[in-house]
Amino acid sequence: MTGTEGKRSLRQGELLTVKNIIIAAGAICIIGGGIGMFFVEPLKWWLGALFGYVVNLLCFRLLYLDIEKSVTKQKNAAKGRAFAGYFGRYVIKGAALYASIVSPVLSMGSCVLGLLSINAAIHVLNILNILFAKSKERE
Repeated sequence: MTGTEGKRSLRQGELLTVKNIIIAAGAICIIGGGIGMFFVEPLKWWLGALFGYVVNLLCFRLLYLDIEKSVTKQKNAAKGRAFAGYFGRYVIKGAALYASIVSPVLSMGSCVLGLLSINAAIHVLNILNILFAKSKERE
């Protein structure tokens, strides 16, 4: 035994799983929440970040369901479904932003952080995938 049989190698794109994206997005919210609570009321900041994160998870799930349904449809029907889903998700995010602006218990800045957390997590995981792929090429 050389010691490498038990180790699992990291394949290209392996970091981009739904579970890893959700965990990384949560970590981004926690880190951003920890930093932001020094500038705004802590409870207001955490509630805003949690609200934005939950809304973003809902939109991420709706994206998954839209893609799953669009794959089985004809091209024109899939385009319409994709556009309707895209528009619907932006309406939900807009309503969340409006609620955070109007509500006295939510911080708008932290809500934006929560709404952008999954997008940021996908970019961070893509960068890590590229770095891992380059390090594997060097070996």
